[in-house]
Amino acid sequence: MDNFIGRDGNHFDAYWIIHGTPQGSENNAAPNDPVMFVSYADFHKARDTHISSPSKPGEKFIKEEIQGAVAYTFVRTGIKQITSGRDGSNYGAITVIMDDINDSDSKKFEQELKKWFYKNVLDKFTYPQDKDGWLKWNVDARDLFNGAYDKQLKDSIHSVIRPYLTVSAQKNNNADNAEKLNSGTQRLKEEIAKLERAKRDIEQQLAQKYAELENYN
Repeated sequence: MDNFIGRDGNHFDAYWIIHGTPQGSENNAAPNDPVMFVSYADFHKARDTHISSPSKPGEKFIKEEIQGAVAYTFVRTGIKQITSGRDGSNYGAITVIMDDINDSDSKKFEQELKKWFYKNVLDKFTYPQDKDGWLKWNVDARDLFNGAYDKQLKDSIHSVIRPYLTVSAQKNNNADNAEKLNSGTQRLKEEIAKLERAKRDIEQQLAQKYAELENYN
């Protein structure tokens, strides 16, 4: 299944993707997901600057514009691979691509996204590696990144995203209403200006006819 979420299922409202390095760079994208989104959510590729290499245990929240929308990402760094302890840009992340939301809502969304990622991904598919904060992907993470949990994760992440889609939809509705109002106002102004010009022409014609009538008298 694809990773889109829509209010009516027929258009783009939000796209979500889990990505990281359980065995090199992987993600739970479906074959029909857009390349531009999937490519963005690969923080392991050469010359990428989102994750330091080698990474250390830590957290970060990233907000970036992408393809006319905004990508919100919560990242947990310092997660070793399933069968390897080698250094690298080791991490796990959830990225949601949607309309921009205001700063106060963005901070709240950051915390909710972090809470969701710990509960649904890190707590289930990683385990502590040592007391310094390192984690390690467990073998079940293979199924996570192969899409086996997509249906339940989609339902779960939708509950987090939905309130912000409502805000976004209201923002868009307000923008549409404002545009319609401005368009209607402009149309009326143009019609009034046209009538005013016609009024002046009629007044000039009347004045001319009155002048002719005076000449006859």
